[in-house]
Amino acid sequence: MIIQKHKYLTLDAIRGVAAIFVFIQHAPFLFGGLKFEHAYLAVDIFFVMSGFVIALAYTESMASRKLSKIDFIKIRAIRL
Repeated sequence: MIIQKHKYLTLDAIRGVAAIFVFIQHAPFLFGGLKFEHAYLAVDIFFVMSGFVIALAYTESMASRKLSKIDFIKIRAIRL
């Protein structure tokens, strides 16, 4: 059986743009004081999109019990 992984290019692009806005907000000295009035909302967007990506990545393996909760926690802790 071939398992196809879905790739959401638009989702990845939105996450990427949000990550860039977060980076610009945290390193203004690198961008000559460039500021965006509502860039702080990019953090919320990034977290929501990342949650969606994590859910897609692990739902099937956790539902079929191929991945235990402890193993999931270990994987995510290592990723940090």
